[in-house]
Amino acid sequence: MCVVSLAKLRMEPPERMTFLVDQLRKSKQKRELSVDIIDYMCDAARDLELGTVRTAFGVKDINEVADEFSGISLDSL
Repeated sequence: MCVVSLAKLRMEPPERMTFLVDQLRKSKQKRELSVDIIDYMCDAARDLELGTVRTAFGVKDINEVADEFSGISLDSL
């Protein structure tokens, strides 16, 4: 149901919500994910700002982390 939650967060119109819920029902009956659902989730992922996603998952910019490493010791492996 993350599709419905995402649609609510994106404030999708009621028609779009109805369509997505219908596609979820059909996907459950057929036991395979609808292409429309996959397409919607890919569109939502594409619209996200990369900085926001990195912050949400605690990922640092590689330039920030690169200064912390001077080398790798074989003892640390």
